Amino acid sequence: LLRLRQEAVQPAVQPTGAGQAMLRGAGGKRSLGEAMVWRGWRVLHERPAAYRAMTRLATLAGKRLPGNAGPLKAWMRHRTRPEPAPRTLHQLLRDRPGE
Repeated sequence: LLRLRQEAVQPAVQPTGAGQAMLRGAGGKRSLGEAMVWRGWRVLHERPAAYRAMTRLATLAGKRLPGNAGPLKAWMRHRTRPEPAPRTLHQLLRDRPGE
């Protein structure tokens, strides 16, 4: 299943050698939005300072978002909004006494 998903969303690439043909329909499910989200995820996780800033911003914004905001509306119909923890796991471990 993972291979099929990858073939569906990867951009179609030209054949690289003799006997290798492009898979018909390869990249047919690729969307610009999904590609941008994954690229943003990669950029954030490659830069620790950006990752920390984004997690802090997400925590602050998460406390202030109404339960029926945009794409969360359908999800929130059947769930309660999760409350962000007051301190991150990294903060708890950094401040743990004795170790």
